[in-house]
Amino acid sequence: MDPQGYDAGKKVTGRKRHEKTLIDARVLDTECPGHENLKMRFARSLRTNFQQLGDAEAANKAVKVELSATEIHLKKAWHSNESYYRSHHPRVLSRTIAFFEWLKFKSLDFVWATARTPLD
Repeated sequence: MDPQGYDAGKKVTGRKRHEKTLIDARVLDTECPGHENLKMRFARSLRTNFQQLGDAEAANKAVKVELSATEIHLKKAWHSNESYYRSHHPRVLSRTIAFFEWLKFKSLDFVWATARTPLD
């Protein structure tokens, strides 16, 4: 949780939220964090912001980045030997749960991809 602080001169507790901020959608191409767990949260925040502004094209772009990062993150949670994922999923049970989360994600991705495909 973010530390307490001041926002616009007012004492706030918890997160300081900046809604409806004009941000160029190109930031998704150039300024995304390298790690998937951070990238998906970054894209989710931007998606919410773009939706509040009514920028559907930028929101769709953020959704694509978020879904791509989520897929990679979920796969690494059960399959990767990177130290971050080993420390967060150290036991077989934790990795098994992560595997089923990834499997659920892939299944839903397949269903929605099939639903988006036009029937000929």
